[in-house]
Amino acid sequence: MKKPRDKHRQYIVRLNLRRRQTKRPNRRGYSRDIHSPHSRSAKKQVLRKIDEFRALNVEVVQPNKRSVEIWLPETMNFSRQYEITTSYIKAIRYFVERTRVKGYKVTLRSVRFDRLKKVSSSAALVLTSEISRWDDKVSNTLSPDLSKWSPEIVRQFQELGYFKLFSQSPKLPEYEKLPSVNLLPYIKGTCGDHAKSRLLKSGIQQLLGRDIQKWTFLHSGLGEAITNVSHHAYPTPQYDNEPKNWYLTASFDKNKRELKVSFYDQGIGIPNTLPSSTMNEYVLKYLRRLKLGRHDAIMIRAALAYGRSRTHEEDRGKGLQDMLNFIRQVGNGYLSIISVKGLCKVDIEQMKESVKTHRFENALPGTLIIWSVAIP
Repeated sequence: MKKPRDKHRQYIVRLNLRRRQTKRPNRRGYSRDIHSPHSRSAKKQVLRKIDEFRALNVEVVQPNKRSVEIWLPETMNFSRQYEITTSYIKAIRYFVERTRVKGYKVTLRSVRFDRLKKVSSSAALVLTSEISRWDDKVSNTLSPDLSKWSPEIVRQFQELGYFKLFSQSPKLPEYEKLPSVNLLPYIKGTCGDHAKSRLLKSGIQQLLGRDIQKWTFLHSGLGEAITNVSHHAYPTPQYDNEPKNWYLTASFDKNKRELKVSFYDQGIGIPNTLPSSTMNEYVLKYLRRLKLGRHDAIMIRAALAYGRSRTHEEDRGKGLQDMLNFIRQVGNGYLSIISVKGLCKVDIEQMKESVKTHRFENALPGTLIIWSVAIP
């Protein structure tokens, strides 16, 4: 085979240099050059976010440069462990949202339950909702590894129905249900899906073993909370291409005679949905009367006090009041609403009512409603 001439050799070298200097877009329409300024900026942003989560005591492990693992803490709840629990929820949400971003990204490889020893029913529900969101993003390809899970955590999440969300459900150990606590498998619904509230109604009836047809809060209170999701939690155009889901569950402690219902949506939160027209007048009057600043907890308290959220229809906004009235009739229980960085909790004990508000450092991405009542 003849050697190419010098001129031809020079032509080939120049051609190859031009090809190397030309960025070739891939099928998704962005540059493959990981050293581009845009890619370097995105990389710095992701690494900065990882450092922020670690500063909040979230254990983020990087097996390699392009993937992360999140190791859950020993305890998760929204009462005494709110800040750390919310930090983990936000970390999972952040990496899940980056699953399909263009340019530089770090993939969430796994969420490890190995060290988790205790989790409240409401925290388990929120955690399940975020894992469900992740599974939807990756086309239902997730499969949990239970080899190092605590038996109690496996039991609790099995009763919650957590493993049913996976298309490749693992083999679960057999165990005897705790005789004192019954847990209703979580229910997942979408905006406008009012029929799912009936599933909760029948589920609670099975938990209690009694007729609950006259319980107003199940007909109007809970239905109102679900209806509000479709009206205010997922505004357009921000959520046009995002799932608009809500999640709920219930538990009954036979020894304490305590019924607890937890409802969670992954929307923008109550403080961000209050309109600036009629509701704003109510909020301003409320703030002046209480002589308090305008922050998330007070916004939630104002929405609860005036029974309004986004719309002003006569038959809207009374759901939470119905849930409160049921507790007032029974005499013992509480209604807790956590949204963004605020908490508003109404406690009723021996017919005496008190209201507590609290401001958090971390924001819960969505709204969590916990309704608890002592059944006579």
